[in-house]
Amino acid sequence: MKRLLLIFAVAAILLCATAVPALAAGDSSGTVIQVLVPDTSTPVAPKLYPTDVTETYTPNGSRMIVKTYQICADDDPGDIPRDSFEREGWRYTLTDITHDGNTYTASFIGAAISDAPSAAAQLAPLNSMPLTLIAAAAALLAGLSLGYFIFHKNRRKS
Repeated sequence: MKRLLLIFAVAAILLCATAVPALAAGDSSGTVIQVLVPDTSTPVAPKLYPTDVTETYTPNGSRMIVKTYQICADDDPGDIPRDSFEREGWRYTLTDITHDGNTYTASFIGAAISDAPSAAAQLAPLNSMPLTLIAAAAALLAGLSLGYFIFHKNRRKS
């Protein structure tokens, strides 16, 4: 029994000792690391500002923001902001722009922003864990499984 435990312990230690340095050496295939730098430039101010902003609810319970613009003959209707935006936990997306003469109306429909963490956020703790620690845990688990198998195989024979 003691001899079997010694063999099991040596096998587990050898598995851990060989797996950790191999994974710590890393991939020598020339990994490229891309660093993303946030844009710190000043945002461009819109050329047109709404003369009226109304927040309402649609019949199905969604929020809706309607922005009204008064356009002069010199102004271009293409300058009306069409980008999505967030406000008070809702993300608003442009659904329609209508016009009557020089009055343009931009309608944005809102969707609640989910508070549930994304899959990437749930895996973040695992991604921050050093690879060598993961390898060591995997090697130890493999060693334990092998030792258990050997122990029970030898136990059946006797």
